[in-house]
Amino acid sequence: MIHRRKGRPIKSGGLSTTVALPGLGRARFDAGLSQRQLSEKLDIPESTLWGWERGTSRAPIALVSRIARAVKSTASELLGR
Repeated sequence: MIHRRKGRPIKSGGLSTTVALPGLGRARFDAGLSQRQLSEKLDIPESTLWGWERGTSRAPIALVSRIARAVKSTASELLGR
């Protein structure tokens, strides 16, 4: 559960709610999708996708399986495992 204090999310139990997706760019390329196409498919801004692919931001855990389905991949491949 995430609690908010002074506008910032506080992680309870030390668990992160976001993950890095080092395999996203490769999976997107293998699926033959441009960043624009994938961002439209997922209904997210292109800049968000750009950040996830380059590791400058992290994706919400809740979206990982949806992203994997969109690029016809597995969550494990996106997570680089």
